[in-house]
Amino acid sequence: MSSRFETLHSIRQREISKSSNRIASGQRFSADPSQDSGAYRISKRLEMETKFSSSSQKNLENAYTLAQQQSDIISYAEELIKRMNTLAYEATDPTSSDFDREVLNREFHDYSKTLESLMFDRTFDPQLLDPQAAEYIDRTIIYEDEVSSTGANVKKVDISALAAKVKLWWYTSDANQTRDRIQLKQGDRWFFDSGEYLSNDGSGTVRSENVDGQVTYGDYFEVDIQPNQISYTSAPDNKGDSNSPLAPGYPKVQAPRGDSTVIKIAVNEPGPENVNRTSPTGWSWRLSWDTEKIEGPKGIIDEKGSLYELSPLGFSTLKGYDISTRVNAAKALERSEQELESLRTQIYTLAKTFSEIRLKSDQVGNKKVAQMTALGRINDTDMASEYTSLAKNLLLQKASNHALIHSRLSAENVINLIT
Repeated sequence: MSSRFETLHSIRQREISKSSNRIASGQRFSADPSQDSGAYRISKRLEMETKFSSSSQKNLENAYTLAQQQSDIISYAEELIKRMNTLAYEATDPTSSDFDREVLNREFHDYSKTLESLMFDRTFDPQLLDPQAAEYIDRTIIYEDEVSSTGANVKKVDISALAAKVKLWWYTSDANQTRDRIQLKQGDRWFFDSGEYLSNDGSGTVRSENVDGQVTYGDYFEVDIQPNQISYTSAPDNKGDSNSPLAPGYPKVQAPRGDSTVIKIAVNEPGPENVNRTSPTGWSWRLSWDTEKIEGPKGIIDEKGSLYELSPLGFSTLKGYDISTRVNAAKALERSEQELESLRTQIYTLAKTFSEIRLKSDQVGNKKVAQMTALGRINDTDMASEYTSLAKNLLLQKASNHALIHSRLSAENVINLIT
């Protein structure tokens, strides 16, 4: 009798727990395939689709925030270029003196530097602006040769691009076992370092190839750079090596930050190993590049996993222009007017982007509401049925407990009550 009571008591306790959980959670059919396998399958599918929809909606909201950041920068850039256009117009005035134009020119250059800082804004990690996305690309500027504080030869060139395929030919022009080092930098961060490199076969033989109809000497290296991305290849027939015990493991690359369009070529910098030279050695190099547009931020736009790329925008910083003379001011005036027209096109592109993101976000939001409504209907509990089942099992459990107390009086009555 005691064993039978314990068995029935355990069964009723489980039924009481099930009813209580179903009433509390509202999940009667969808949580238990034995109750309704069809409802279970549909509810699980809806739960998964709702998660995808929520993720897609969040990604679209993030994309909207990034587009808003683009809009703010473009709007501010437009105001600056309007002011630069006004300064250029004032500098064309024949009554203005050289001193007046010099004052206007300093202000003009300050605004150009501000535009450059806007271009490299990294409030968000994804790159939102690209000089190559502008309708009018800034000119390439080659600077005078420099000598660094360590005595290294430095050449700077502004390629007006954050992404490029950089091609380098590099060799030592003597027959000795002389090692030299070349570093390529974007801004102040190196993205290619040859290490202590011997660019001939040890007997003075140097690699050569025909490039655009011209014989070009030197081992060949090609580096593709993007903000926070880099890939590197070298010619299979290169003659030299970087097997120097002073600086092992070279050539090396590291991804640039995308915070400058200036590429620096530094020859015989000491590097992190502090390899200093007492005298210069013979070296020659040639550098060329193909500018490229950068990739924009990408995110999932729908529950199917489709990808949406937020296109970077761009504008000219008007670098290389000045308004110190009437002739130069006239050129800057024309160029700034062209840039204002280009910015209006960029603003139209932004308006189209906002519209697309908002439409897709609304579509995903509506679908999410429909999914949650359908899931709620499947998960609705028959409260009356569950409460009846709960009350029945509670009464039976109470009766069983009461009968057990008086079991010593009549074992037969106890058995009859339990059954």
